Amino acid sequence: YQAETLKDIPVTISARELEITADVLSKTYGNPDPTFSYKITGGSLVANDKLGGAIIRERSENVGLQILMRGSLSAGKNYNITFISAWFKIDKRPVTITADPQRKELGGPEPALTFMITDGQLVNGDMFSGSLARTPGESAGVYPIGQGSLYLSDNYELIFMGSTFSIYDPAVGLDADADGILNAADNCVFKSNQDQKDSDNDGFGDSCDSTPMNLLANLIVPVTGSSATSEVNCTGSTTLRLADGNFVVIPKELCQWSAVIGSEPETSLPLALPKSDKFVSSINLVLLDKQKPISVIGNSINLQYSFKIPSSLMKDKLVVLYWNTEAKSGMGDWVVLPACPFSSSVSLSKGNSADERVILDCSFTMDYKRITLNTNFPGLFVLASR
Repeated sequence: YQAETLKDIPVTISARELEITADVLSKTYGNPDPTFSYKITGGSLVANDKLGGAIIRERSENVGLQILMRGSLSAGKNYNITFISAWFKIDKRPVTITADPQRKELGGPEPALTFMITDGQLVNGDMFSGSLARTPGESAGVYPIGQGSLYLSDNYELIFMGSTFSIYDPAVGLDADADGILNAADNCVFKSNQDQKDSDNDGFGDSCDSTPMNLLANLIVPVTGSSATSEVNCTGSTTLRLADGNFVVIPKELCQWSAVIGSEPETSLPLALPKSDKFVSSINLVLLDKQKPISVIGNSINLQYSFKIPSSLMKDKLVVLYWNTEAKSGMGDWVVLPACPFSSSVSLSKGNSADERVILDCSFTMDYKRITLNTNFPGLFVLASR
């Protein structure tokens, strides 16, 4: 037989079935995500074909389980992918804090109860809330310092190590621990330590110091009033946290100085803000070297200022202003800092090479509601919305 005509016969090429299963993965809160890996659990790639793109997850940084999604993962139009999801777990971040020992003279004023982070670290601008507490009592003796109301968010596993609070009688001739050193001069009043060894030079003898060898700890000082004066920690950075969630981090290199931090209300600002700016909050930091105010810090040392952004202002345009006391021939004026984020140093006074004050960088973190900037100078900073 001979065909009368030649006709094309259609051939259908179906997409190749491919099953991909996401791997079960986890991370600690605050750490970067791992690469989301997967396996081909059904079908196979042909010849030199490859998978491209990436698996994604739900956008949340809080502790818990997140669902992994296919995202942009693809092998091209020749494949029909069936994606089998898996859980991605964010684990709590462990942080250990240790209360600092404290003491006072019988009948004397109560010192602030402070603590150090002795293992782990805080991330994403997170801060402590609440305060330590000691067992009540005003008689001479030793009282335990407990965790009190101090806490971190549910994203942390907080481990607390206590310490002691000593009340001693400074009367002449008294030696409570009979170690030959009178109470008024003893760095460990109720525990014998004739050598008076103090490895971290914090004024508390190793025998009664809860962190005698901790030379890298960060001191956290909660400021509960409108302002407070603090000595800068020599064994690690000092974080001064205001009640509104704003804070300043001062490096240990400045431990020869003291710091006064406060939160100025709008009514006490030295001059009204520009009409376009609405006051949100402020940080006012003064550094003192033997009671002499410091205007600029040298030797590549910087201060970190962190503003907490109210949830209601997350979509607003936010600016940071600085009160420059040297502007307008010493009359002072507001300087609007460059909009965040930026990572290159910016001079506070453009065109004035004699002014050494610079803003080193600024970051805006929407997920954690923070604006953080690093500078080499203290002063009054205001967060405002436009």
